[in-house]
Amino acid sequence: MSAEIFIRLGLLVAAIILLAGLLLMAKDALGIRFWDLIPADIPILAGGIAVGLTGIGLFSLAAYGFVRAIGSAIDRSV
Repeated sequence: MSAEIFIRLGLLVAAIILLAGLLLMAKDALGIRFWDLIPADIPILAGGIAVGLTGIGLFSLAAYGFVRAIGSAIDRSV
């Protein structure tokens, strides 16, 4: 029973981290002046977006695994 709770808690924590990261990226994107970009800037911008999304995804996955590991340890100790 408590394993299901930790699965849901892990998903909630991962979703909150993912949402916060995406909101921060969106806020940062609003400050970009697209009319000042030159064609050479586009690959750099795309690379930064890819790195940011990858980092957010990995951090969310790590948080989910961490919460699941805590849940597993608690289940074994009870």
